[in-house]
Amino acid sequence: MVQSLLVIITNAPYGFEHPFAGIRLALAQLAGGVLDKADCVLLDDGIYNAKLGQKSEVLGMPSNLEAIQDNLDLGGKVYYVKEDAEERLIPPDQMLEGVTPISGDGLKQLVKEYEATVTC
Repeated sequence: MVQSLLVIITNAPYGFEHPFAGIRLALAQLAGGVLDKADCVLLDDGIYNAKLGQKSEVLGMPSNLEAIQDNLDLGGKVYYVKEDAEERLIPPDQMLEGVTPISGDGLKQLVKEYEATVTC
C-alpha cells in the first residue's frame, strides 16, 4: 500500500479539470485519513493555482485557492517552482501564504521523497 503521494499540477486553474481534481485528490487523502503525506507541487502554468487575487466567482467556478488553503490547514504541503513564477513575473508576495517555493533542482529531490506521484 502506498504511504505517500505527490500530486504534480501543471495547468492553470481555470479551463482545465486537472488542477481542480488534483488539488482535491491530495485534500481527500488527508481529510479522509487515507494518507498522512499527500502533497502538491505547482509547476509551469500550475503555479497560477496559488496566485492571490483570483476571482473564481466571476467564472462561476470553485476556488482552487480555498482547496490549497484546506490542504495546508490539514498539514499538507504545497510547493511551487520558483523559476516558473519568475518566468511568469509573479513575485513571492503574490503567492498564497504557506505555499513553499522550491527550485527546479529541488523538485527532482522532492519527487524522490514520495512512493507515488500523479500528474494532473
